[in-house]
Amino acid sequence: MNVVFPAIRVAELLAGPSATPILPTDEQRAVIEHPLGGSALVVAGAGSGKTETMANRVVWLVANGLVAPEQVLGLTFTRKAAGELRERIAGRLERFGARLAEAAELGTLDAAESARASDLGAALADGLDLPEVSTYNSFAAGVLQEFESPRVSHRVLR
Repeated sequence: MNVVFPAIRVAELLAGPSATPILPTDEQRAVIEHPLGGSALVVAGAGSGKTETMANRVVWLVANGLVAPEQVLGLTFTRKAAGELRERIAGRLERFGARLAEAAELGTLDAAESARASDLGAALADGLDLPEVSTYNSFAAGVLQEFESPRVSHRVLR
């Protein structure tokens, strides 16, 4: 796995050159940078930064070219949480692209970052497809609807 932008660098770029970045904690960084292909269990209570960390993970994955945004599926329990996660991901991806272009113009990227910025800039110019973010129920209903056989009849059991 070739990581060009560690989670800390992503946070710095998202903040911009004149702002103080909101850096992830060590625990959040471990979740954001968890390798693909493995499983991870994250146990976190209310207000612990789950949505923040999930959004930052998506940006980190896309920034490093490990996934395309349309390959990401975010599932939550409530419509409110799904909407918030969707907004954070979309806003951060857009902001990251803008900040990368700004940093490239200022000459504050190293060679590897510049190369990745160029690739990401081309993808952004074409318009990134955003990740799918929904509730578990909505996603499951969509899957059932997509694969439902027209020969199956629905009966209500009483």
